[in-house]
Amino acid sequence: MARPHDRAPVIRSCALALLLALLMWAAPGAPGPAHAAATASEATCATQPSAVVAGTTPVLFVHGINSGPDVWTSGKVEGSDQAPLPYVVNAVGADQVTGYTFDWSGEAGPPGGPVQWVSNPDPTKPSTGKQLAAAIHCLAQGSGRQVAVVAHSVGGLLAKAASSLVRPDISSVFTMGTPYEGSWLANLTTVTGLTGSLADYLGLTLVPFCRLHTDELACKVWLERKDTGIFEMRTDKAAQVHKLPSWPDGLPVYTLASDIVGSWLPVWPLTKPLDLGGVGDIVVGQHSQNPSGTGYTRTCRVDLGRSGPQVLWAAANAPCNHMDEPRYADLLKQVTTTLTAHPGTPGPSASAAPVDWNNRTYGLTCDDAVKTPVKVTVGGGKANVSGPDIGTGRHWEVQVQRVASGTLAPLGDVTAVMFYCSPQPSNYYVQEIRVYRTADGSEIGRVPTPDAGSSGPGLPPQYQPPSLSVGNGQVATDAKFYGPADNHATGPSVLRHLSWTWDGHAFAVVTTTGTPSTSAGGLGGAQVTVNGLGPVKLGMNHAEAAKAVGAPIASSDHPACEDVPVTGGPDGLLLRFVQDRLVAVSVWAPSSFATASGISLGSPRADVLTTYAGQVGQVSPDNGLDELAFAPTAPEFAGKVIVFDVTGGHVNAFTAGLREWAYLSPCPH
Repeated sequence: MARPHDRAPVIRSCALALLLALLMWAAPGAPGPAHAAATASEATCATQPSAVVAGTTPVLFVHGINSGPDVWTSGKVEGSDQAPLPYVVNAVGADQVTGYTFDWSGEAGPPGGPVQWVSNPDPTKPSTGKQLAAAIHCLAQGSGRQVAVVAHSVGGLLAKAASSLVRPDISSVFTMGTPYEGSWLANLTTVTGLTGSLADYLGLTLVPFCRLHTDELACKVWLERKDTGIFEMRTDKAAQVHKLPSWPDGLPVYTLASDIVGSWLPVWPLTKPLDLGGVGDIVVGQHSQNPSGTGYTRTCRVDLGRSGPQVLWAAANAPCNHMDEPRYADLLKQVTTTLTAHPGTPGPSASAAPVDWNNRTYGLTCDDAVKTPVKVTVGGGKANVSGPDIGTGRHWEVQVQRVASGTLAPLGDVTAVMFYCSPQPSNYYVQEIRVYRTADGSEIGRVPTPDAGSSGPGLPPQYQPPSLSVGNGQVATDAKFYGPADNHATGPSVLRHLSWTWDGHAFAVVTTTGTPSTSAGGLGGAQVTVNGLGPVKLGMNHAEAAKAVGAPIASSDHPACEDVPVTGGPDGLLLRFVQDRLVAVSVWAPSSFATASGISLGSPRADVLTTYAGQVGQVSPDNGLDELAFAPTAPEFAGKVIVFDVTGGHVNAFTAGLREWAYLSPCPH
């Protein structure tokens, strides 16, 4: 993985020890010189974002263990006078691509430090896989192009771990000598003998030699034999190398391998040449480097001679050696040829049009009503879905309840969308929250619905839409759980705060804590009318409304239209401001607010029609959903309405205010 040096074999006291030591010497990344200055920008985006070149495809080079970025920026590619990084950039065209290196040498076996596993972080910093994901995302953001990744050895495992976090930011991945199925070297940590592991025995054999050659890789690997980064690369299936997430669907991954194939003519009486099968690059087997069998393999046929020393010498000097792979011209040609034909595409950050979360197609399960997500196309934040994927005679009434955006490390800018789904025919609804990339709308994952608990009727909790947020490394919302005295008719009463974090593979619940349900003092007993809610009147600005409520009112980054809650509650209340003027108020579960005529959540549809007889009509019969609008006939109320969303024959939510702004789907952003 770093530049080669003299490989004269060292005569050991035991032939087995000699063979193992020499093979370990050829393990990932013989030590190279101190990091040299790169001919292109060698800075990772995290340290020098100003170095990112806009408009060209970033090619990010990743080293392996016991190595550093200089493996790509020093030495010469065979048959040329250029180091690997400038060799690739110049072959593709500096006007098309820009080379960068990712430096994780601090976790790759530095002097006195451990080799970290790609998903096993130092407690003081993110795992190396997450660090690489952050660098890839930053390069994509700065350049406006997707990133091509070129990785050697364990660097390929970092790329695999990072790809599931930042798939939209990556155009392609090239790996050289990557131990996808482990390396035999790591197995030495578990092979035991009379005095301990084989690695321990080998170490004892090497002690005299290592006292004089502290930089030899054989000595380094022996010292690192208990590091997680070595231990988890074993070939047995219990090792973490076999548990990394799969490459994302559709991501082009090019596996580049090296394989030594030799003929050995043993001494008499075994005079017939023996063909030795491919042993890979000495460190990693050929199949481990290229498990699918579809990648490119550099094959080196060598004459292994007759005697043991001749075999060892030939194997160590074969032109398919692991540590030299970054400098093999035919492996790099696979990179340059592919990048020349496909120099890259604009990344998500270059998207011109923002995602319209209320008018697009999603994949939903209606909180696991079906196993495979069903395509749901919402218009104005609503949809009525039917078809064979849902079931004969059934349909879903779907609404976008809440949209919240923010930054979530290491994923970058994300948007969480809360969906309401009522499977029909039924008299209940469920919810699900899914998280997407803000730039292009691609789905990252769904947050799991928390367990309902054993103290109530077993019904799922009800998320509180106004409280959905993204930030501080978490997706969070309040939810009401069913308590021992609750039932379907009364609804849930136990308020808790939920939060989820991304663990590198999926979202996982990190907290479920009780939070007090508080209401702003100024709204006690307030009723909803076409003019607002109690003391909160249409036309007020944020400050005036906050004074009327007696509590702060949040603001957003979208002053043109924003739906905001009252700080500290009441739960289920949203105030809609347009250019800092209140234009509507919305009431959602679990709010107990009612209209001045007594209509509240759960009221039968027939009661709405009776209460507002002659002044109510259906709003949007064309979309299959049931919305009733009360429009007072008195002149002083002209242009003002209360719109009721009816699901399963009962009021599910309602909004009151100016006709053009009183709708229950979120503000258009």
